Amino acid sequence: MKWRWLILFLLTFFSLEAEPGEALIVPPLREGRLRSDGVREYTVTASEGELEFFSGIPVPTMGYDGDYLGPTLHLRQGERVSIRVRNSLRETTTVHWHGAYLPAEADGGPRQPIGPGETWIAEFTVNQPAASLWYHPHRMGTTAEQVYRGLAGMMIVTDPSGPAGLPDEYGIDDIPLVLQERRFSRDGGFRYEPRMPDIIHGYGGNVLLTNGGIEPVFRAQTRLLRLRLLNGSNSTILRLSLPEGPEFIQIASDGGLLSRPVPLKTLVLSPGERAEVILDLREQQGRNTVLQAESSFGAVYTALLVNPGDELRNNGELPSRLASLPAAEIPRAAGRRSFVMSTMGPGGSLTINGRRMDMARVDERVAAMSTEVWEVSTAGMMMNTPHNFHVHGLQFRIIDINGDPPPPELSGFKDTVLLWPGDRVRLLMEFGEYPGIYMYHCHLLEHEDAGMMGQYEVLD
Repeated sequence: MKWRWLILFLLTFFSLEAEPGEALIVPPLREGRLRSDGVREYTVTASEGELEFFSGIPVPTMGYDGDYLGPTLHLRQGERVSIRVRNSLRETTTVHWHGAYLPAEADGGPRQPIGPGETWIAEFTVNQPAASLWYHPHRMGTTAEQVYRGLAGMMIVTDPSGPAGLPDEYGIDDIPLVLQERRFSRDGGFRYEPRMPDIIHGYGGNVLLTNGGIEPVFRAQTRLLRLRLLNGSNSTILRLSLPEGPEFIQIASDGGLLSRPVPLKTLVLSPGERAEVILDLREQQGRNTVLQAESSFGAVYTALLVNPGDELRNNGELPSRLASLPAAEIPRAAGRRSFVMSTMGPGGSLTINGRRMDMARVDERVAAMSTEVWEVSTAGMMMNTPHNFHVHGLQFRIIDINGDPPPPELSGFKDTVLLWPGDRVRLLMEFGEYPGIYMYHCHLLEHEDAGMMGQYEVLD
């Protein structure tokens, strides 16, 4: 704990003042090119860049098709897609399609490296409900730094059979927000230099970036505003709220729509988690609405200032029912496995079930199209360090948290779940048809790079 308080002191001491008020940057929407064979093709290039987060201070960055972050890829349910990734970096990278259901060879994890100057193509059929996904590097040992420097982007899956009435005009009433806590030095520099306390407790920061901007402003034009929220931080858990505005109305979690809208005062997202919320601005006309983010490292930020103006266009009514979700029931024949995430593994390492990641070792083997219950818990509570658990290749359901049913906002499909110290979570895992090796790991990226990751193989 003493290291955590030292980190908080240093981050406060080195805090910077930014000039808020710049318009929110909305990443461009990439629709892809529909080929004559019916495959929709996308191309993204990972490259180095430079960006001034503070005026007059250029900072070396990385981005997809730009200096920082990447375009939003629009995928459509049922379509075959081909995503060509070019690596213009001076180092090896990968691109993982976080939350996507796809073959193992297209997953983009550490088993699919892309060397400098190389191109890798991921091909798969989009076979999952409408959802907000994202993409980012996943190379063993360098994921944290590459994401930190800007390699991340969102993917939106749409399904024409979904409920009508939800805001869907991209950039107008349907807005992606990539939230990232970053650490700037007093000279405005942007460095990634983790020390041992950062690896154990996570690399916290002193500035919150929203789509790469600081305290940006969004001029709302419609009564209902849909925000697709992604916590793209390395290790920071964010507690979001609207102190003087309406409640959040959450409509979706990681893997898609909830069964019905859920009103919330606060929303907690750990790294890698997503949520879709609706803001009803009808009572906010002429008054600014502040999206506030409280960091697990102690800072409080203005993530976004929503300016509704005096006249708002009526863009529909929120439906009372969203998706038909099956009950998260455990089949009688379901297999069971346990996973213990420890900050104090052998030799002081970060482990799952006492083992660090080894690319040559497959930790678990499961049958295709089978159902299992995975129980995930935390150990090493003396470090008071939270974790989260992300699984590639599927969307799971939360059965219970410490023996209690999940709250409504966590009752839908998920691929990442937060565990506070001492937590025990049971997950309903329904494996798909694709054989191959996938990852499971803590998505606090310093933990992931330090070895808190394992591999499971789906067998025919």
